[in-house]
Amino acid sequence: MHPIILDERLDPPLCVDLDGTLVRTDTLHESLLSLVRADPLVLFLLPLWLLSGRAGFKRQVARRVSLDAAALPYNQEFLEYLQSCHKSGRKLILVTAADESIARQVADHLGIFSSVLASSPKENLKGDAKRLALVEAFGEGRFDYAGNSRADFAVWNSARRTIVVSNSSAFIAMVRRQRSVEREFHSPGVSLRAILKAARYKQWVKNVLIFIPAIASHQMFVPAIMVPAAIAFLCFCLTSSSGYLVNDLMDLAADRIHPEKKLRPFAAGLLAPWIGIALLLLFLTTAATVAGLLLPAEFAAALAGYLVVTVTYSLYLKKQLLLDVVVLAGLYSLRVFAGGAATGVFLSPWLVAFSIFFFLSLALVKRVSELQGLSKAGKSLTSRRAYSVDDLQPLSIMGMASGYISCFILALYMNSPEVIRQYHSPRWLWMICPIALYWISRLWLLAHRGEVNEDPVLFAMRDRASYFLLLFAGAVFALAI
Repeated sequence: MHPIILDERLDPPLCVDLDGTLVRTDTLHESLLSLVRADPLVLFLLPLWLLSGRAGFKRQVARRVSLDAAALPYNQEFLEYLQSCHKSGRKLILVTAADESIARQVADHLGIFSSVLASSPKENLKGDAKRLALVEAFGEGRFDYAGNSRADFAVWNSARRTIVVSNSSAFIAMVRRQRSVEREFHSPGVSLRAILKAARYKQWVKNVLIFIPAIASHQMFVPAIMVPAAIAFLCFCLTSSSGYLVNDLMDLAADRIHPEKKLRPFAAGLLAPWIGIALLLLFLTTAATVAGLLLPAEFAAALAGYLVVTVTYSLYLKKQLLLDVVVLAGLYSLRVFAGGAATGVFLSPWLVAFSIFFFLSLALVKRVSELQGLSKAGKSLTSRRAYSVDDLQPLSIMGMASGYISCFILALYMNSPEVIRQYHSPRWLWMICPIALYWISRLWLLAHRGEVNEDPVLFAMRDRASYFLLLFAGAVFALAI
C-alpha cells in the first residue's frame, strides 16, 4: 500500500464505502449478473473460483466484466455532499470491499477521490481488514468514515466521525445508540410498491387469456371450469413475474441508459439484485407447488415451457431478428393453450389460428413503437436488439397484414358449422368483425404516431375507446348466445 501524505491543517480525510453507500446497489452482484448474461455457462465455474477465497472470486469476476460507472444508481444526496466536500478542498478516499478495478472505474468517472483502497486478489477489504488498512494509512481516529452496514462498525470504531447512509431507519437508530453520528443520509428503502412494480403487476392483465377457452366454450359460469382457470391465472401471474424479474436483472446496463426503463426498481437501485433473486425463487416455488398439486400435468408442462421460453428470450432470443416477435406472439398464444389444459376445454382450430396472427400483430406493434421512440430521440439503432429505424416500414406492413389476417379468420369462423351449432342467433356475431377491424386499424395508426408507448396491452388498459369496444363486443356476444 502506498503511503498517503496528509496536510495536518486540513480536516482528516473522509473515507467512503462504495456498495450500498455511494451507490444504491452491490457492484459484485451486478458484475455477476452481467457475466451470466454474457455467458450462462460461467455458472459452473463460480464454485471453482470461490475456492480461492472471496477476494480471488471478486477478481475472477471483475476481470471478465466492465460496469458502466456513469450509469450506476448513485445515492444522489450523498454524492452531492461529497462533491461539495471535494470543492472545499477536503481529501476523499474511496475505500471498498469491491475489486480494485471496479472501484477505480467509479473513482475515475466521478473525479472527486484522491485515492482508492479496495480488495486485491489476496485480501478482501471488508470489516476489520478495512479498519486495519485505514489505520495503517491515516492512523487511529484520524479519518472519518461513511458506511451503510453492520460490517462497517469495525471501521467506525477506529474512525474520528461517523457518517451513515442507509435505507433503514432502524439501522440508523442502532448506529446512533452506539456512536455519535455526524451526518446521516436516507436512501430509498425497499417498498411494496417497488416490489409490485418489479413484478410488473400491470402485465398480469395479459394472463386473462387463460380464461379465453372457458369464455369461448360458454362455460364462464361453471365452477368446475372457472376454479381451475383462476388457479391457472395465479400460477401464470407468478411465473410471468419471474420472467420479468429475470429480464430486468439481465438488462440492468441497457435499462439504465433508456429514458423510461431507467426508472425500473432494479435499474434505479430501489431494489437490490439479491431481492430480485429471492422474489424469483419465491414466485417459482409457489407457482410450481400450486400447479403440481391442483392442476393437470398438461398445464404444468405448459407453465414450465412458458418459463423456459421466457428466460431464453431474455438471455438470447430477444436479440434475434424477427424471431423475437414470433416468440412474443407464441407466449401470448401459450396462455390460451394453457387455459385449455387447465380446464380440459378443447381448443378449436379457429381459435388457435386467430391467436397466432392476432398476437403476432401485437408483438410487431411493440417493436414498431420502440423504433418510433428511437426515431423521435434522434437515434437509429436499438440497444440489444436487431432492428434499426430503417425497419419501421417492413415491420409495419407485416404487423398490419397479420392483424387483418386475424380479422379474416374471425370472419370465416362466423360462417362455420361450429358457430351455427353453438349460438342461437349467430348473425349478431358478424358485428364483432368491424369492431376487431376498427381496433386493429386504430392501434396501428396510433403506433405510427408514437402514441402506443411500446406495449399495446398496457396501452389498451389506459385507452377508453378499447374499453368501449370491449363492452360493445361483450353485448354482441350476449345477444348471439
